[in-house]
Amino acid sequence: DRGEALVAGRWPVPGRETVVGDGSIWDAVITDHRLEESRQSCLWLDDLAALGNRAARLRAQAWVQDWIRRYGHGSGPGWRPEIAGRRAKRWATHAAMLTQGLDKTAADRFWKALAAQQRYLSTGWPKATEGVPRLRALTALVWTGIVLPHPGHDAALSDLALVAEAMIDAEGGVASRAPEDLAEALILMIWTARLVEDAGQTVPPPLLSAVARAVPVTRALRMGDGSMAEFSSSSSIIGSRALSSNALPDRLMEKRTRSPCWCRRARWVRARRTIQRSTLWINPKRSAAGMKPPGRLI
Repeated sequence: DRGEALVAGRWPVPGRETVVGDGSIWDAVITDHRLEESRQSCLWLDDLAALGNRAARLRAQAWVQDWIRRYGHGSGPGWRPEIAGRRAKRWATHAAMLTQGLDKTAADRFWKALAAQQRYLSTGWPKATEGVPRLRALTALVWTGIVLPHPGHDAALSDLALVAEAMIDAEGGVASRAPEDLAEALILMIWTARLVEDAGQTVPPPLLSAVARAVPVTRALRMGDGSMAEFSSSSSIIGSRALSSNALPDRLMEKRTRSPCWCRRARWVRARRTIQRSTLWINPKRSAAGMKPPGRLI
């Protein structure tokens, strides 16, 4: 289990294992920039949260507080819109674990650091690379806006709808033509739409329409084992991980007999029903720290 390995001082990543020991993950020597992006995105938080015991919580808290001390001033390798977005989503999602048992000073430090990343994303998301990286940054801004309300939340939600509408073309594909990009985009859109609905807010129709266009194409590209089809030099790691971890419900991907042409209203209604059926861990009607993911995040 990856969570147990982290508690034991080993950081498992695809194809290798980095020794952390009893110290901080930020002290581990990394030469691969892709691993640095993974570390700065706090992907390891998902594994510690999945383990869920006291040792995992203390390790997660220590490493996040150490990040704040080292990089919380706004500079370093983690201050890029895409990376900040992935990190902010994890902090917001695992806020209960990351603040449980902390004294007021440490808890305030966490929330202030999360708010700083929110402010950064509010101006930085347009600078992210077009496509999935930009979607990661913008969905994070919407997510943190539910946990930490800010004046720009409605504008961020409108921007997300426009980005999603432009990203998913009329045929339900994405510009990169990579199945894993389409899978990740669909998952992010569904999770975000469900979060917004659970918060009692209105999901913009263009976002629902983008979901409706992407679903049948994603269904067609899904393999029997839940992974995504792989073409040319594309990698299906993200799609495989996401779809095989119940990020999308199986019934969403089931084949159905449908008329070749359906009206825009039918697409919109199906997208809403898809979102309502999707499993999500966030319930903003509870405390903001009550988020709990079913598996690894995007």
